[in-house]
Amino acid sequence: MADVDDEIYLNGWVAFRTKHLEALETSGSKERFIQKALSLRDQWPPRLPDPPIALGSTRELLLSTAKYPLTTLLVEECDPQVAYIGVPQAIGQKSLSLREISPSAKWSKTLTRYRYRDLTRIEVGAKYEDALFSVAGPPRAHGKHSGSA
Repeated sequence: MADVDDEIYLNGWVAFRTKHLEALETSGSKERFIQKALSLRDQWPPRLPDPPIALGSTRELLLSTAKYPLTTLLVEECDPQVAYIGVPQAIGQKSLSLREISPSAKWSKTLTRYRYRDLTRIEVGAKYEDALFSVAGPPRAHGKHSGSA
């Protein structure tokens, strides 16, 4: 799904499990306002993500989002206030290892493993992620693993 930021601009892509969807409103006045504002900015309707994002499984999704500079993972059932941002380094059958980047654009020396079943949202292509990557550049390989979220 295309994400819209607080300033009413398209801001990357969000994937989540449909079982976590509680309600969807598409015809209210707020939604019409957002659609009109995006349309005036030539951002409506949203274009398909480039590179494309696969939606067949969490693993396929992560393999396809690995083509983006950074991936954001949310594990909202464990901590709804924290987003883990980084580069997937190993995408296995049931989990992935992420080289995380800090809010000050510093790469972690260790990898953190995340189980797919714990992930509630996966995001790519946002302006904040692009800014982090622009400042930090690509990570250097370190290879150590830390705990699992």
